[in-house]
Formats: sequence, structure tokens, C-alpha cells
Amino acid sequence: APPSYIQLPPPPCFSSFAFSQSPSHPSPDPFDRTPTSPSIYYTAPSSPYTESPTNSEPSSPLKSPGSPPPLPGLHITIPSGPLPRSPNYEPLENEAFPTTDVSIDIALDDENLSPLEKIYLFSRNNDPFHRVFIIHAMPSFLEQVTPLEADEYVLPLLRSLAQDEDETVKEALAAELVPIIWWFFTHCQIVPEGVKANEFGQPSTVPVTTICVQSFTPIFGRLLLSPNPMVGGPTRSAVVEILAKMRRADIKEGLLPASMGPTNSLDDQPQSDPQSESEADSVIGLFGKVERELFEHELLQHVVIGMGRLDMMATDDCQEPQPEDYAYKDWDGSSQDISPATNNLTDGSTAESSPDAMDSGHHYTGSSLLFTCYPQVSTIDPYDCTEEVSESSLEYGAFEYPEDAAVDIDDYGDELDFDQEQAAVGRVSSMSLMAATAASGTLRDETKVAFVKEVERVGRDHLHWVRREASFAVGALAKVVPTELVVCSLFPLFESLRQDPVWHVRQSALFALPAILSRLPPQRRRILAMETVLPLSKDASSNVRTGVMEALGEVIYTFHKDENGPPEQLLHLFLGRKEDKRLRDGQQEASGRSSNGDTPLDPLEAFFLYPDRAMVCAFNFPAIAATLGQARWIEIREYYLQLAQNRMTGVRRTLAASLGAIAKIIGEENAESDLMDVWWDAIRCEEEDVRMKAVECVGEFVSALGSSARLEIIRGLYTFWSEGIFRNWRERERIADILGDLSQLVGLADTGIMRGLLMLALQDGVAAIREAAVSSLPVIRRTFMADARVLQDLHDDVLSLSRSANYRWRMAFIACQQILTISPPSQTAAVEVNEAFWLSLEPLTSDKIVGVRISIARLIGVYLRAFHRGSHQASNETLSNMVKTLQDDSSHEVRSYVPSVWLEDTRADGNVPGVTPLRSKGAQSSIFSKPPP
Repeated sequence: APPSYIQLPPPPCFSSFAFSQSPSHPSPDPFDRTPTSPSIYYTAPSSPYTESPTNSEPSSPLKSPGSPPPLPGLHITIPSGPLPRSPNYEPLENEAFPTTDVSIDIALDDENLSPLEKIYLFSRNNDPFHRVFIIHAMPSFLEQVTPLEADEYVLPLLRSLAQDEDETVKEALAAELVPIIWWFFTHCQIVPEGVKANEFGQPSTVPVTTICVQSFTPIFGRLLLSPNPMVGGPTRSAVVEILAKMRRADIKEGLLPASMGPTNSLDDQPQSDPQSESEADSVIGLFGKVERELFEHELLQHVVIGMGRLDMMATDDCQEPQPEDYAYKDWDGSSQDISPATNNLTDGSTAESSPDAMDSGHHYTGSSLLFTCYPQVSTIDPYDCTEEVSESSLEYGAFEYPEDAAVDIDDYGDELDFDQEQAAVGRVSSMSLMAATAASGTLRDETKVAFVKEVERVGRDHLHWVRREASFAVGALAKVVPTELVVCSLFPLFESLRQDPVWHVRQSALFALPAILSRLPPQRRRILAMETVLPLSKDASSNVRTGVMEALGEVIYTFHKDENGPPEQLLHLFLGRKEDKRLRDGQQEASGRSSNGDTPLDPLEAFFLYPDRAMVCAFNFPAIAATLGQARWIEIREYYLQLAQNRMTGVRRTLAASLGAIAKIIGEENAESDLMDVWWDAIRCEEEDVRMKAVECVGEFVSALGSSARLEIIRGLYTFWSEGIFRNWRERERIADILGDLSQLVGLADTGIMRGLLMLALQDGVAAIREAAVSSLPVIRRTFMADARVLQDLHDDVLSLSRSANYRWRMAFIACQQILTISPPSQTAAVEVNEAFWLSLEPLTSDKIVGVRISIARLIGVYLRAFHRGSHQASNETLSNMVKTLQDDSSHEVRSYVPSVWLEDTRADGNVPGVTPLRSKGAQSSIFSKPPP
């Protein structure tokens, strides 16, 4: 009798990966000393420092696919209907899907195998590269199976692959999670756990395959707890991307305004470009509004938040946090006295796991990751100051940490067992996910409240490395949550983190400081900045002092809208002391010891003598200039010029990259007097990366200069290119890219220089540079159209390429004619297609180089396809003769481009029918495309 089921490993549940009895392998400490935490923790993508494991052998208590767990009770019933197979398919001996793992010695690329059979055989193969292959091919293979087959056979295999002992398999699965999950939810009906299809949603006359909303929750949990950053990182990104795709679907259906879409993490602007969305984004299928809300709730509550609660038993009286849990007073941003609502937190984290709460015999389901209730405690008003604090009182020694501030982290707590270790890693992963999802801009208001409540809890965890990760989530949430949440919840937590006894936490808290400051009233912003930066600048830990130096630029920028500007003490910390001039200009190296060389430097002295101070200042100088503005440039001008004298490559490269931004801030006069010499120094530098930064900023830089200074810079570019200074082809390509912009800035003031630069680019030996020059030609021509003589000179320059002995230049001429013939509708640079136009091209139809003839054939084909019936009488005998010549060409590639259909429509007098513009994607084809099939 045929088999009635396929034996597969059981799907993992949260209890299985949170409380496995297999001990983990010890891993190295990611910090300076061995903490009490498991060192399998890795910093989240939102963290400013990324640590890599030194042990390439990740710990995993999982078994290989070749040794499934001995749980024969789990099986998948085979549907009564036969699976779709090839007509020539012959079943293997006994059964197609063996119930035990055996060596698969059949050809896996056998055409007789159905897609479902290939998925199964590759997934169960003993060779890891076969399992990796099928994971990457899974999105395309899923299109060839039915939703029922995918739900009953493929989904259990995915759960098994998530437990694979080979790290490359899990890495591949994490990378392909988004398209796989999106396919399942757009082809299957999502239903809550324990609910039948006919009990959920609208009744349907068409039978559909249902899938539980928690089907992928165990897979997410398993991958997020992986100690391998190449698994956890892509999985976190998958969660963020799925949330973003669901938000884009809501916008597409008109359920949300475009302004509420996912934001660009760099500038917090909505990603509203429809062309940036993949074709798969447009497929919604069965993934409707109700289904998306259901899965979003599952992701946020049971994955993002649930990962931080692996050590907590579900209780019947616990509820998920609601916005009303925060009983805020009516808050006015200008008020100085703000009282937070009661904070439902215990004092000191208590994310600790009691033995009762971790009964290893209890197995959670996906829905068991619920919220635990906490007793209420008294609150402290962060702004309840007993005495006034003035800026003058905030000197460097005004705030001191206790003697035990540098406490050894080895003294904190006891060693964790495996269950506690996994739960702690889950809390870290939860904080990383919250930071990532908050930065993506896809959170609803109720989710923000829930995230803040969870961060408050985890931010007081007894493990310092968990608190450290929570501080990054504080910064990410502070940018997006309502102001009252910042003041009443995140601010008190930040106060605790910045005074933490472990330096790792104090350091990470610094990166949340700018986000907190930007949400506070001006006076409170000044007080918090001073109370935080001044003491930490003299912290006992050099790592904390380094963090202060790196965060100072962003901290100072939070005052850019304040009338009084930033506090002078903060500017002094950033710019340094006048006596340290030789340190800024690179003539003296900083030392970590006193002048006699015997004793370490005082912490504040060491802060000012920080070895990389010049590099950090160069990187942050645009923020300082933007904060002070053009009027106060004179205050920091001397420090900037001292930095510009530094000969370190990193400093010179950083200053060159920011020249354009600073020039726009300080104005034309200051830029010409103070920045021109810095640009010339960078463009003459022997280091290619320094020159490259000077070239990249030249467009923005010259736009901030006067007309005479602009011409001086552009003439310098022409001279250096002619002399071969730009040895790296990318430097020349960048200049060719911006030739159009430069021509608009210069106008007709010096057309000879612009024509010279254009010809240098068109005659360059690198194809990418010639293509960039061709793309700039329409803008240059449009600029020159104001003067007929100048325009004719430009045409003569381009025409000279057609007579060149270098075939690459002849092809560049054809490319120029093509881009000028078919210009976008917004441009007016198109040339007149007349007899002279075709006569200039006709000799090239008999060129000895096949590539040249292919280019001519492509140009004619594109022209005739882009214009059809109307004005623009495209003449006649010359064009017809060119087409006939190309049709008789000895090369098949040349003939393949000739539009033969137009020969059939040629009039008796030899003229090609008149044509009018027809704008389509085909009209804007690539200049250098492949031949048609």
C-alpha cells in the first residue's frame, strides 16, 4: 500500500528553542572582560559598533536533517489527489517520498521530477550546498506548486531548514525570508490560531488554502536567536521589510496617506517612488487589509516584543499594553514642569527568571508569548529639580560618579544557565528589532506605546549587555514616539542609563542622547546636554570619553534652531584647547601618559589629547558650521584652517568630502577666501581617494562660489585631466557625469573649456566615461542653444569623431547622435533630423568594424520605433539606402537590428513615411544594448 504520510521533524515552537536542554558551546567575550552574559550576543545593526565572533564555530544544539528528532507522531497527510508530475514520470522503488532519510543517489536535476519533489529532495539532501540551492530557488519554485502543496509539504521543510546545523543553510533562509513569506500570505488565506476558514473574514465560494498566522513565528524565533550575525541580521531586516511592504500595500489601496509610508533611514523622508518597488510588491492576492493587520500584530507582539519575554509564563490576567496604560497629563512643550504618569515597572529590570517561571517541561505555543503584568511603583519627575541649575555651575567637575563607577563587570551576578542565556539573548534581539522597526517609520501609535513600555522594562535589566542594547532602542524610539512619551518614559530611563555603573552602558547611552535632546524644550535641552556630556568627558573609561567625542557633533547640532546657539562649554570640548594646535594640524601625536611618561593622564586631559580628535572633528565640522551659521563662522574659522593643515589621509579625505556642504553654509565670500585653498590642496593630492572626494564635491562646491571662482575651478579640472593627474578612471567618470551641471553654472562665460572637457570625456579609453559624457551632451547642447555660433562649434566637435581613425570614437559619435535624436519629452535639445543628419551617418554603414555598423543599425531601429505617423518628415532616399545597405550586411548581428517592416512600408519614391514622436519605454532604450534574439 502507498504511504499515507511523510515523516518530518516537528515544527519548532518557542519553548523548544528557548529552553533546550542541550548546553551551548562557550563563546568569546565581545567586550574587554568576561561578563556574566553569554558571549553569543552580537550588537544590532542600529549599534555604532559591530563586533564579530572570534570563534567561527557557532553553538547549536540542533540536529542535522539527516537525523530528525525521534517523534514519529508528527506527520503530514498526503492529499487524495495525485501530485502534478511529468507524463514520463516513473516512481521510485516503493515510494516517491521515503519515510526515512536515505542517501539520495538520483539525479536531482531530473526533468521527470515535479517542482514539489525537487523541493523535498533538495531540502532533505545531506549536502549543505543542495539545501542552500533550494532555499535560494524557493521563490521561483513556489510559483510552480499549489498553495495546498506549499502549506502541507513546503512549510514543514522550511521549519526543518531553520533548525539546520549548517550555518550557510540558515544564512540562505534568512536572506530569502521576505519573498517566501510574501508568496505564502498572498496565495493562502491567513487565519488566527484555532479558527476555521469559514469562521474568519468574508465567506468565499472559491475554496482557498488556509494558513495559520503563526506559521512563520517559530522560524523567526529560531533565526533571531542564532549566534551567527549573518543569520540574525538578515532576519531582523526581513521583519522590517515585511512591515514596510505591508505599509506600502495599505498606501496602494488608499488605506493610508503616502506620508505614512516607510521612510528613508538617512533623511526620514517617505519612500514614495513607485518605480523603487519590485514587481512582487504589487502582488497582494489574498493578503488583504484584515490579513495584513493580523500578521502585523503577530510580528510586532509575538516576534518583536515576544522575543524579549521568552522567560515569562503566560498568565490569564495579563494583557497586552494599551495606550491608556499611560495616563499622561495634558502636556505643553513649553512647560518647564512635567510629571510623568505612573510607570508600571519594577525598580531594576526584573527580567530575571525564577525557577518556577522556567519549567522546562512546559512547552509554549506561538501564542503563549504574552505580556506579564507588573506592580505599580512610585515615579520620579525627571524635571522635579530641588534647586536651580545654571550653566555656570556646570563645570567639568560639578558631576562626579561614585568611586565604584568603574565596577568590574565580572562582579555582576552569577553565571547564567542555558535557559537564562537564551532568554537574555532574546531580550537583546527584541531591542534590536525595536530599534530597526522604529527607524523604518512603519509603526502605528499603539505599537509605539507598547515598544516604549517594553524598552522601559528591558532597560533596567540586571545584565549590562542587555541594558546596553536597550539604550540603542531608546535613541531610535525617541525620534518617532510622541513627545509626552519621550518626557515621561524615555527620559527617566536615559537618566538611569547614562549613570550606569558599567561603562559599556554609559557609552551606548551617548548615542541616544541626540535623539532625546531634539525632543526637549530649549532650556531642558541645555541642562541635559551639560549634565551628560561634561561628566562623561572626564569618565574613568577611555571608551566612554571616545563616545563623547564622537557624539559631540550631533549633540551640538540639536541646538541649531536655538536663538542662543549651543552652550560654549560644549563648543570648547569639541574644538579643543588653543594650546593643542600642533595636535590638530598633525605635527604632534597624542600620548596617553603625562609629560614625564610615568603616570597616566588625567581623564579630562586625556579627552583633549584624544589621538583621533582631528579625524572626529573633521567628520563633524559640517554639523558645527550648520549650527553656528554664516554669522559665527569667524569663531571656528581658525580651528578649521588648522585642521586643513593636517596631512593625515583620513583627515584630508573627510575635509574634501564636506567642502560643498560647508561652502553652502558659510556663503560665497567665506568659501572663496577659506575653502578654495583646501580644495586645490585636495585635488593635487597624490592619494587617489582624497582626489576622488574633491572631484565628487566639485558640483556642489562651485555652485556656492562666484562666477570667477567657478571658472578657475573648472579650468583646473581641464588642466589636470589633460596632464593625466586623474589616473583613476572613476575620477574622470565623475567629472563626465556632472559636465551638464557645470555647463549650466558656467553658461556661455567660457564655452571653450566646457567643449574641451566634453571632448576629453568622449575620447577617453574607458567606455563608462564615454557613456557618461554622452549622457551629459543634451544638457550642454541646451545651454549652448542661446548662441548659434557656439552651438555650431559644438556640432563640429562631435562630428569630428565620425572621421576619427579610432573606432571607439566613431561609436561615441553615433551614440551622441542617438541621444540627441531621441531626447526625453522634458528636454528641448533634440537635433533636427534632416538630410545633413543622415548624410553624416551614411559612411559609417560600410565601416569595417562590425560594432560601428551595429550601432548605426540600432540608431535607425530606435528612431523608427520611437516615431510613427505624423510630422517630422524623415527623409527619404538617404535613410532608405542606409537601411538597405545594413540589410545586406554580411554580419547577422547587424542585420538583426534592421527594422525590415519599415522597408515593406517604404513608398514608391523611396521615402520613409513621416513620423511623430511616440514616447514609450522602447524609445529610451540603452545606447549599448544586446542584439535582439
